[in-house]
Amino acid sequence: MSSPMIHRIVRPGVASVLAGLAMAASLAVAIPARAADPGWPRQFDSSSGSFVIYQPQPESLDGDVLTGRAAFSLQKSGAASPTFGVLWFTEQIEIDRDSSAVSARSLDVTKVRLPGITPDEASRYEMLVETQATGWDLSGSLEELQAGLAAAEKERASVAGLDNAPPKILFQERRAILVVYDGAPTLEPIERSKLQRVVNTPYAVVFDPRSRCYYLNGANLWYQAKDPLGTWSNISSPPAAIREVVPPDTSTYDQVEGPPPEVLTATVPTELIATDGPPRYAPLVGDELLYLANTESDVVLEVSTQYLYVLI
Repeated sequence: MSSPMIHRIVRPGVASVLAGLAMAASLAVAIPARAADPGWPRQFDSSSGSFVIYQPQPESLDGDVLTGRAAFSLQKSGAASPTFGVLWFTEQIEIDRDSSAVSARSLDVTKVRLPGITPDEASRYEMLVETQATGWDLSGSLEELQAGLAAAEKERASVAGLDNAPPKILFQERRAILVVYDGAPTLEPIERSKLQRVVNTPYAVVFDPRSRCYYLNGANLWYQAKDPLGTWSNISSPPAAIREVVPPDTSTYDQVEGPPPEVLTATVPTELIATDGPPRYAPLVGDELLYLANTESDVVLEVSTQYLYVLI
């Protein structure tokens, strides 16, 4: 007796689902799965060197066009260390407000800034980053984008009133100290005293209305003047009333030895470079740079141009 034939009865809807799953499985075998997104920073190698792109910072959003910048480094072959720079970009994005997801359609690197590169190199680096970015997952959340834009706006507001004008520089070939006032000297009464103090300077400057004299204290030195802008004269000790309102400086770090330095004053941002006698230069980097050896300031002379550079 032959074995009974067993029939599997499958509903048409289930059959189509199973067929679809089988096809998907075959495609998964044929097409390799995309590697998990590595996140930031992104690194890639090129004929120009090894690039590391750090997480971009959004700057503004106009419709669906996002502008921003990103720090990056380039390690060239044979170089001891990488060089760091900044790139700027624009990006077309799509915002799904239902899911609060942001996805990128295209990225255009508009500018690259890196020390010592030519315009041709900058263009090549722009294209390299753009090409690599086509394989990156640049999606994110709407909350992250809004937070980044808010931070950029806060940064712009914080520097809006910043005065970048360089300070005035005074050069003295003898020991000197600089007393800077924030504008014209301003007096205020000292509580429980007949004396007054100049409040718009970090130095201890006290005015005695009875003698019409100003007194200046710094470390172990005292000076006296008829005008807060000078001329200041060194004195051994001020009147007792002045000493009572200016606590003595007992630290040893700032104590001055030898002849007292000259006092200079200013009412605008000013820096003082004082040398101990005529300037004396010493080699810093081969025969290309010299530094000013007899000053506490950081001053470098470029031999080829004879330009002086000051670190403030």
